[in-house]
Amino acid sequence: RTISWEPGYVLFNDLFYLVSQNYSLFLFASAILIYSIFLRSIYQYTKYPLIAVLCFNSVVLGYMGMNRQLIAVAICLFAFRYIVSRESYKFFFCIIIAALFHYSSILFILAYFLNRHISGSFLVVLFFSAIALHPVVIYITDFILSTLPPQIKYSISMKIGFLSYVGKKMIEETLTPVHPTPIIFLGIVKRLIIFLPLFFNRYKLKQKFPNIELMLNIYFVSILFYILFNNNFQILVSKGALYFGLFEMFLLPFY
Repeated sequence: RTISWEPGYVLFNDLFYLVSQNYSLFLFASAILIYSIFLRSIYQYTKYPLIAVLCFNSVVLGYMGMNRQLIAVAICLFAFRYIVSRESYKFFFCIIIAALFHYSSILFILAYFLNRHISGSFLVVLFFSAIALHPVVIYITDFILSTLPPQIKYSISMKIGFLSYVGKKMIEETLTPVHPTPIIFLGIVKRLIIFLPLFFNRYKLKQKFPNIELMLNIYFVSILFYILFNNNFQILVSKGALYFGLFEMFLLPFY
């Protein structure tokens, strides 16, 4: 057991420990829990479930082994139905349960307020605002880190993945390198290629797929996260954006 584990995951471990102490069996049980929740949502919200499953595997491939967060993401995806039906109490209850497995799932609360029409012009403003604010966010995080004692800076970087240029120089041997600008640019382009054609055809698609606009709104949040927090709050790109970027598996089958 690790002291930093969330209480829900600790309880899950303790309950399973009463059944078996076999760690491989525990991983198998975790996988059944995760995939059963994911597959139920996939089959409910897409007419192309096999393609969506393939997309799902490609999206979460880099997260394999991160059981706590995958359980939390699965619960958040289950809660999507309550965004659609506007059942706020059920939605927030699911978020509380998800947070007991990974605190980052609290970010998905934002998704509940995206079940509405958002104009293209407003999204354009948000997009370019994120680009403009990106260097500001880097400057602020670098300034904060530069004022912290080395011990505190190291502790923050190791525990929550708080990356800036200052933090990277200090612990570059122990943390993932900061993404170079061309990689960030390609990441943005890739997401826009998925997003834009569907967004421009959303009214036509909405006739057969009423939740397409909500899915696009949620996915757009992952684009904003990617722009704003790359090279600074890297943890929000690698973990926080997953809750929103996962909806890529619902969008890709349209192609």
